[in-house]
Amino acid sequence: MSQDGLGKITTPDNQKIYWVSFLDGIQRVLLFTADDTVAQDAQCAGEIETPNMTVTISIHGLGLSLVNNITKQELLYVGIAR
Repeated sequence: MSQDGLGKITTPDNQKIYWVSFLDGIQRVLLFTADDTVAQDAQCAGEIETPNMTVTISIHGLGLSLVNNITKQELLYVGIAR
């Protein structure tokens, strides 16, 4: 996430969770809260900061392996590759 943002997620039991992405110095913060006032205040505080650094992270692939430790046998491997 390279930009500030604010959003709302509604859970299956109709609970509202707000998320906010903002800069705190050079660190990007992703905040989850149930209080919309906290979310709006956090977004306003982030607007004061101006970004002066760009970081790009690239992952070639991701794998997940399920292993039976007793028989030392791989049961399942799921991979996502680019």
